[in-house]
Amino acid sequence: MAILPDLWLMVAQAIPFAITLIVLQKVIFGPMLAYLADRDTAIVGSREDALRLQAKAESRIADYEAQVADARATISEERNTARGQALTEREAAIAAARAEAEQKISEAVQVIEGEQALAAEELERLSRVLAGDISTRILGTEVAAT
Repeated sequence: MAILPDLWLMVAQAIPFAITLIVLQKVIFGPMLAYLADRDTAIVGSREDALRLQAKAESRIADYEAQVADARATISEERNTARGQALTEREAAIAAARAEAEQKISEAVQVIEGEQALAAEELERLSRVLAGDISTRILGTEVAAT
């Protein structure tokens, strides 16, 4: 028994093994490695496309939010302007109503003062007549009115 194997036997076994490796490389390993490389390229490309689309979506969202903020600011300004105009109109209406009410009160006070003066004159006249009647009854003679 020899420690070293037979050289011709090793060569005879290595040749079919090498041919099998070459055939497997061409038939199975080569196409499989090409498929895996293509798949890796597709996955990386899809990820890049997804990142690009995500960035584009984020950009559009930012633009949309900016437009919404501008619209809200515009609406707020218009609302404040309308509120200011309404308050101005309200103050003007209140001032006009107050002036009209003060005028009516002034007219009513003048009417009341006029009626008070007439009532005072009437009371003065009636008090003289009544004083004359009372004097005539008490004295029994006609008293001249002053």
